[in-house]
Amino acid sequence: MPSSIPNDIYQYSLWPAFAAGLDHGGPRVADLVNHGTYGVGVFERSPGSTPPNGGGGDGSDTLPFATPPKEMVQIEGKAYSIAYDGTVEEAEPRASLPYAMVTVFKPTDRVELHSSFTFADLRKVVWPNSPMPFRITGAFRSVHTKQGLFEDVEGTIFGFMIPKWQATVSGDEYSQMRFIDDDRRQGGGSVLGFETGEGVLLESGGCGRFHLGFPQDEQFNQLKF
Repeated sequence: MPSSIPNDIYQYSLWPAFAAGLDHGGPRVADLVNHGTYGVGVFERSPGSTPPNGGGGDGSDTLPFATPPKEMVQIEGKAYSIAYDGTVEEAEPRASLPYAMVTVFKPTDRVELHSSFTFADLRKVVWPNSPMPFRITGAFRSVHTKQGLFEDVEGTIFGFMIPKWQATVSGDEYSQMRFIDDDRRQGGGSVLGFETGEGVLLESGGCGRFHLGFPQDEQFNQLKF
C-alpha cells in the first residue's frame, strides 16, 4: 500500500459482504496503526453465534447474527471494543476486524457548534460527495446509538460521512459512526442521532484518496449481495 497521507481513508472489505456473513479474518487491531490513528470497524462475531438462514444481504439494516458482534472505534491511535450493552474495553491487539475503515485524522476545518445542534443539522450543513472523516467532541444532551440512549454525557463521536453513491461499498450514513464517552467506559456504534450541549467542536478533514482492500477468500467470491 502507498504511504498514509492525512485523511486518506483505508477500508477493508465491503459493508454488504460483512452484513451477508463474511464475518471472520481481516486485519488485526495491531495492524491499524500502519494506516490510521482514527477509525471504525466490527470485530469477528463470538464463537457459537451462528447466523440464521437468509437476511441482511443488502447491508442496509439488521446484521444476520444471533449475538451482535462488538464494534470498534479507534481514537488517537488506541482501539476500543464496544459491546452490545454499551460497555467499552481496550481492544485486544490480536483481534481481527472483518470490516474496518481507518485514517490518519488531521482536521482541516473546525467549527464550534451551537447548543441543540443535531444529526439532521450536520446532514444539512456539510455532507460532501467524497467520504470525509469527522470528529465531534464535548458535551451532549443526548446520543442515540444501537446500544441505547446516552444522556447528559461528555465524549466523542468519530466517523465517516458517507455519500449516497458509496452506500453499497461502505454502508449507509449511520453505519460508520461511533460514540465513546470521555471515561472510555461507555459507547455505541451506528450513531442514529444526537443533540449537542454547549461548546461542542466539530472537526473534519477532506479525503483525497480512498483505498479499498478485498478479502482474499473464496467465500467472498461466492457471496450474493
